[in-house]
Amino acid sequence: MRNARHRPVKFSAREMAEDLPAELDFSKLKFIGRGPKAIEAASRRKVVPLDPDVARVFDNPEAVNEALRGLIHLAKQSSRKRKKTA
Repeated sequence: MRNARHRPVKFSAREMAEDLPAELDFSKLKFIGRGPKAIEAASRRKVVPLDPDVARVFDNPEAVNEALRGLIHLAKQSSRKRKKTA
């Protein structure tokens, strides 16, 4: 089987002058790796950006997680109390 020949694509001057829209800024993308395992690992990872005022309160990600776990625990307790009184 012979290899397919490569034909260069020719763009007009107008096409070459066009730029990507601002919302397609690929410089902000983070390299996640190659292959199915890297894609799977990246899809499991959830990154949530914090607003600056919230980020000033917490020193590290562990502190954020601890605060959120406490909030979840309180929410579960309050929902149990509501169910008993209703």
